[in-house]
Formats: sequence, structure tokens, C-alpha cells
Amino acid sequence: MNMSASAVGLCLATAMSVVNVLMDVFRKKALVDNDVVTVTFWVRIFAAIVYAFAFWFHIVRSPGPLLHSSGAILGLFGATWPPIIKFLLYLIVDTGLVAIAILHYFRALKVADISLAVPFTCFTPMLLIPTGYLFLHEIPNARQLLGVLFVVVGSVAMNREAFRNGWLGPIKAGLREKGSRYMMVVAVVLAITNPIDKVIVRMSDPMTFAFGYGIMLSIFFALMAATQKHSWTGALRRSPWLILIAGFLDGVVLLLQFSAYRYADVLITITIKRAGVILSVLTGWLIFREKNIKSRLVAATAMLWGVVLIYIPMERPVQLLGTLFIVALFVITSRMRWGLPGADIETANSLLVPDCIPASLSAINSVLGESAEGTASKSRPPDITVAPRVLNCALLGCGEIVHHSLDLLTDLGAARVNVCVDIVQSRAETAARHLSLHGYSGAVRVSRLLEAALADDVDIVMISTPNYLHRAHAVAALSRNKHIFLQKPIATTMEDGLAIVEAGRRFTPAIAGVYMSYLEQPVVHDLRAMAECGWFGKITQVHVKLMHSVGLSWSNEAIRGQRLWRGSLVETGGGAFIQLAVHHIRVLNWIMRERVTHVHGLAANRVCDGLEGEDSAVALMQFESGTYATINVSWCATGEELAIHGTDGSAVYQNNRWLTLRSVHGFEGLAFDYQPAGEMRIDCPPPEKRVLPHRFNQHLQFVQAVRDGTPPLVSLEEGLQDLEVVSAFYESVRLGCSVQID
Repeated sequence: MNMSASAVGLCLATAMSVVNVLMDVFRKKALVDNDVVTVTFWVRIFAAIVYAFAFWFHIVRSPGPLLHSSGAILGLFGATWPPIIKFLLYLIVDTGLVAIAILHYFRALKVADISLAVPFTCFTPMLLIPTGYLFLHEIPNARQLLGVLFVVVGSVAMNREAFRNGWLGPIKAGLREKGSRYMMVVAVVLAITNPIDKVIVRMSDPMTFAFGYGIMLSIFFALMAATQKHSWTGALRRSPWLILIAGFLDGVVLLLQFSAYRYADVLITITIKRAGVILSVLTGWLIFREKNIKSRLVAATAMLWGVVLIYIPMERPVQLLGTLFIVALFVITSRMRWGLPGADIETANSLLVPDCIPASLSAINSVLGESAEGTASKSRPPDITVAPRVLNCALLGCGEIVHHSLDLLTDLGAARVNVCVDIVQSRAETAARHLSLHGYSGAVRVSRLLEAALADDVDIVMISTPNYLHRAHAVAALSRNKHIFLQKPIATTMEDGLAIVEAGRRFTPAIAGVYMSYLEQPVVHDLRAMAECGWFGKITQVHVKLMHSVGLSWSNEAIRGQRLWRGSLVETGGGAFIQLAVHHIRVLNWIMRERVTHVHGLAANRVCDGLEGEDSAVALMQFESGTYATINVSWCATGEELAIHGTDGSAVYQNNRWLTLRSVHGFEGLAFDYQPAGEMRIDCPPPEKRVLPHRFNQHLQFVQAVRDGTPPLVSLEEGLQDLEVVSAFYESVRLGCSVQID
């Protein structure tokens, strides 16, 4: 291959890389409020239109045969077959695999930061070394291989903060993210399809291949969209220009990629494409206000050096010096911690009462883009990534739920509560007095003002206000660069939950977690370990019962005129189900390590006339593996039970104390030991709050996560998943049928 042809290939690949980054921006924006499959379908349709115009132009300009013989299919069979048969066979296999990759790619963009998920597609070039040789007999030279290595290493190190947990830390941290796992699937699939793409380009041309490619993918996603309950046109009505532009850019990217194949090796073309991650880092920061961008700049530098090695022939000493410089940069910075500039907003110095919410939401929505009024402050916040010696915490909301945890808050290690805030000042004073009486030295400030919890000397805001205030308070705290620890459920509606999650991604590098009290029980941790090691065999049935008769008291109080927010449909988000079932939705997800896919619900208010929502509810749920689970909740009865049944064993945990076991396997756990000798009943009461071991103290764990910069036990995204199940339950009750969760 001559130098001029190689230069053309590199130029086409570079243009493709830039357009690809822009495409990801519009794709992610289009996915914010829309379904993955329908957005993907419409993007494919508009991309196919681009391919069709390119194909028509090609036919007009270059009459002649569209297909050529390419020898045996993958060098194995069909050498004498007509070109059209081989073309269609290649096309069907190629687009079928690509459709799988596209679906995973879009899902990744929907659930994860661009700058964290997209870098994992850079494993494709490494995998292309063997597949490129197998399908095309392409072998890069030593300099190009070194460049590919730096691009891949740079992509892995995008989560450089995790290097503090070892050299394999970034890979482990990245794979914990669902979006990153999706992108790993994309990387493997594309390592197979990219060489097939070039084979098809060789036997046809970029425009002909693109036309067939666009038609096949449009058909595939049309079939998928037909199976969805979502409206086909809903996404197009909500985000027409975003989808149109994403589709146009998608078409341009593939045309450039297929054209580059004619001048450059597949490995080099795709490596240049993946090096566009450097621009993804910048767009993730500038457009989506994503976290930890500065810590990814060192990784981007390594990727840039890899691109230079691929582009520019250079002497061995120059290669060696540049390589040593990048390696030294990694070594020096591998355990450094960077602060990031974030956005700050002016929030009203408002009371924690409903009257203050419109003003607070107006300020918050102006930053979220939901209102044109207001502007965000450009001042740089304090660097909170480097944790101070002692972290200060604010209790925002000091009602009954907080008092159950006050003993835990007296033992936070390198953190202390310095502010208590509640609309009823006496509640804040009671909480502050309890902390002072149990080992706290120094004054704990008390206030009725939201602004007191957002003061400069506060690092963590622990939010325990009523459900309907969670969005306002969480977004306000995150926009002030505070870490937040939020009571479940994260919000009353999916719209509010999404706003909180988006704020966690956009505004700050803060750690944000959700408090789930049942995860403080050692037995629950043992059940997770039992499921993981196969103690149950294949889990077939799960049953949960969570009943508290306190709803009867609330109902009677409401009837007597003493209204409580827990009795309001709007302020709680529902009734007994959202307030009780959300506990075990998370527990089951955590134990079984899989999500709910279908929900069928029944709900009614049979006894508690003073409450607006349901006082009793039953949900039948199906998990990804096919396992069925039932959840029974009530405000007008008592009793708790968590039962897991499998082909090899079963465990029934009743009233947070009695555990009944039967299995063919033995087990040694945190709360009990079991030998396979028939049914055994064990007394396993949860530890007292005051003496809760550190490994189960979620407040202490969250503080440690803040200090270490590691994920919390339950993230905002996981809290949103739980709320999605709750929303599906209420939709099922309304429709009277099963609801599928996308």
C-alpha cells in the first residue's frame, strides 16, 4: 500500500472519529426520556436514508457491476457461489451481530456516563489483532502495535481513580458499571464484524454495502420495536431533532468507516475511531457535566500518544522517549487524586416546608435546563475529592426515621454530625442533644433553614425528609458539591428520580448513595453469600412479607384531623407498597444479583380510611432468570418474612429473628453455621443499633466510600431501578395486567 493511499485512509478514519463523538452526544441526549429500542429504530431509519442517497449517487456516477467475486466465504466454502448469494450471507451474519452490538451500545449510553462507558469499546482494536489476521491476513508493524497498545491502555485507565486499589483497579471498577459491561459486549462483537465489513466492502463498495447494511438493520429494529409496548412515534415526537441528527451522523460515520477500509487496515481504522474517546471525555465534561473528567486526562494523553505512533513514522529513539514519558506520567499520577471544577447554584435560603419548594425547584430547574430562568454560578467549588481529616455531616430532616439511626451516627469514625436541620426545630434540637450526650464534643448547630445543611463546612448531607421533598433537597445538595446519603425511596415519581440521578452525574464529583436499613442485618449478607455459592441450587421461588400495623394509627390520627404526610398519595408517591416493598425489592436484587423484568400488582385500601393510598398490596414479580417472587405488604397487619427456595435448599427468615434452613449443602456464615442434617431453626436476631458492627453500619460505610472515592453500597442508579419496579407495580394496578420493565 502506497503512502498516499495510507494517508487518505488515516484522514477518513480521523473524520469518522470526530463525527462518531458528535453522534454519541446526540444519541445520549435522545435517550434521556425515551426507550432504547424505539430510539434505535428511528436512528437506523434516518441513517438508512443517508445510505440510500449515497447509493443513488454512486449508481449515477459509477455505472457498472455492484458485486465482485471474493473467493471462498471466509476462505472456507462457497468459492463458486454467485456473488449475490455470498454478499447476502455476509450481510445477514454481519448485520445480525451488529444489531446486538448497537442495542448494547445504546443501553450503555442510556445508563452510564459517556466518558466511562465508551472507553471500553477500545478493547476492540486489541481483539482485532487476531481477527484481522484470521479474516483478512492483515498484520500491523511494531510501531502500529505499540500505538494500539497505548490507545487500549489509555481507555482502560479512564477510570484512573480506581488505580488506588491496585493496577487492576480500573478494570474491576469499570466492570461494576452496567454501561461498561454493555460496552465490553460491543467490543467483542465489533472485533468480529469489522473484518467482515471489510470483506464485504472488497466484494462491493462502501455505498452498496452501506445501503444493504441500512436496510437490514432497519428491518431488524422494526421487528424489535413491534414487540414493545411503547408507542413507535413517542420518541420521535419528544426528540425529533436529536434523533434526526443522530441518525444523519450515524450514516456519515459508517460511510466514512467503510470508505477508510479501502485505504487502511481494519485495525488502524478502528483504533483511530476509538481514539475519539479523547473527545468523548471533553464532551462528557462540557455537555453532560460528568464526574471525574480531570482524572481521565492522563489516560487521554496515553491515547493521544498511541494515535501519534500510528500516524507518524518516527525513529526508534523518539518512540522510546515518548513511551518512557507516558509510562513515567502514569507511575507518578497513579495514586494522586484530582479535584474537579463543578457547577454551583444559588439556592434560596428557604424553610423545609411546602411553601419553599416552588422557589427551590425554580432555582434547581434553571440549572437542569427545565426552566429558562436563572443562571448557574461559575465559581469553582472547594475540592471535595480529597477528603478532609474529619468529614462534617448535616442531618436534613430529623423525624422519626432519623431517631432510629441516631446511635449509628455517634460512631462515624472520621466524620461527625455538625448540623441538624428540620422544619420543627424541637426535632432538630432533640437529635443534636442525643448526639451531644453520646460522645460528641463541640456544639451541633440546629436550624430550620435548608441553607444550613448546605453550608461551606458541610461535606455530607444525610437526607431524611419526606419523599416528595427528596428531589428538591438532593439536587440542591448535589449542586452545592455535597455528598448525599438519601433515604429510600429516592423519589415519589420516576421523573423526580431521574432528575436526582442526572444531578448526581452532571454537577459534582460527589458520592451519592441510598440508605436501605435491611442491608444492616448479617443474615441478609449470609443469604447473598448462599445464593452466590450455589447453596440454594437454582432459585425457583422467593416470597416476601412485610407488614406493619402503624398504618391503623396514622389512619385514626388523620380521621381526627391530625394529617400526616405518610397518608398523602402525592407526598408519599403511593401507599404501603412504595414505602414498604421498596426495601425488599432492593434486598432481592442485591441477593440474587439480577433485576425484575415483569410486575403484576393488586392493591386496595380496605381498613385505613384515613390514608389516601393502598393499605394492602400484593406483587408478583419475575426476575431475569425466570425466578418468580411475591411481595405482600400491609399497613394494617403485622409480621415479616423473607423466604428463598431453590432446587437444593431453602431459607425462611421470619420477623427479623428466626431462620429456618434446609439444604444438601453446609454453610458457615456471619450470623449462623449450618450442617446438612435436615431442617434447622436458628435464633438470629439483628444486632442492636448501638453495637452494630462496622461492616454493617451503612452510615459508616458511606463515610468510608466518600473518603476512598469508591461506590456506595446502594447507588442512586440502583435506587432508581427500585423506583422503576414500584412505578411498574402502580401501572399494573391501574391497567389490571402485567407490566414489563425495559
